[in-house]
Amino acid sequence: MIGIRAARDKRLKLSDIKVLMALGYHANRAGVCWPSIATLEAESGVHEATVIRSLNLLIELGFVRRLTPGMFKQKRGVWGFSNRYQILWAGNEEVPEYEEVLSAGALQHPDDRLQDEETHTQGSQRENHIATQLIAAYRKGYAQATGTPAPPVPAAPALQMADAKVKPAWFQAYVALSISIAGRANTQLPSFQSLAAEAIAHLQTANARSGFTSDG
Repeated sequence: MIGIRAARDKRLKLSDIKVLMALGYHANRAGVCWPSIATLEAESGVHEATVIRSLNLLIELGFVRRLTPGMFKQKRGVWGFSNRYQILWAGNEEVPEYEEVLSAGALQHPDDRLQDEETHTQGSQRENHIATQLIAAYRKGYAQATGTPAPPVPAAPALQMADAKVKPAWFQAYVALSISIAGRANTQLPSFQSLAAEAIAHLQTANARSGFTSDG
């Protein structure tokens, strides 16, 4: 849910409303949510740079509050890498209780949890980032082929693709083509897991033919 006052505010563009709606899709009863930028981009249809600009504007105009660990006397970094937000329906809501912030976690797609997993090396952080991009690529390819939003997907296949160095842009095109072919043939649409496995196998075959490995 989002406040109707946003639709009446002439300072907001359609892209800003779309980002606010995407936030609202994930909010709990306290208005708290924490979808990743990649998820907001995929669900709003707005480019990443515009998502970030819209978020900043929504915060500046009082439609959204950015929550920080310091507001709840928590140490910096306790939430990992995702931002927490609070949608302000009336504009004068109080900061939620810490328990209300934590309860929003169960409402997130599994891939958004990649942003909050504890990582100890730069390499694992990078893989988490690429995995999030790969899931966003799947959602875009799925929507491109079907005209409907993609279902939630597990994180593990995305991490496997990231480890295999599958490129998000290539995977998006592969997903769109595979699902389009299945749709035209009136057969069951391939799952995210099967598409991920096929993408890894395709890359490994291509590398073998070129004389390269995933390590080289």
